[in-house]
Amino acid sequence: MDTARYIEKIAVLFGKVMTSTQFDREAEDIGLTPSQLQGLSYLFHHGKSSVGDMAQGLDISHPAAVKLVSRLGKKGLVERNPSETDRRVSIVGLTQQGEQLIRKVLTHRTEFLSKALNRIDQSELETVMRGLESLLAAVLTDREIVQSACLKCGDDHIGCCVVNRTHFEVTGKAIRDH
Repeated sequence: MDTARYIEKIAVLFGKVMTSTQFDREAEDIGLTPSQLQGLSYLFHHGKSSVGDMAQGLDISHPAAVKLVSRLGKKGLVERNPSETDRRVSIVGLTQQGEQLIRKVLTHRTEFLSKALNRIDQSELETVMRGLESLLAAVLTDREIVQSACLKCGDDHIGCCVVNRTHFEVTGKAIRDH
């Protein structure tokens, strides 16, 4: 058995399962794409942001971020206003409807995963967590990969985030300080 291919397949399968939960399907039923859910999630975690910050945070081009914001705006999920300090910059925030929707999706994903984790023996679960962190740390070999892997979640996670710990080892700085 080729270990690398098997682990890659497991990772893809896990991602597929996590994005095919009932609320994700319901979001698709009302016309939301996975990219649009990512945009809503970014705004949920970071609050009002410029389109440029969204593009950088989501690792997409500025024109793609403009299209994303436009589509979410047409659905009534975000509102876009000019910056008070620079009228060339648009500031985007969730509407009440957008916040309610992304809260439902994120809550459902967490509940879905929690139910699955509760079916695993605690010592086995700790082994899985250590193994996943070890694997992630092993692939985070340079600054560019580390920055690309960062979810930009906004959490204060110096001690618990393997990406931030690795970033600190590579650059000497925590991600939030960079």
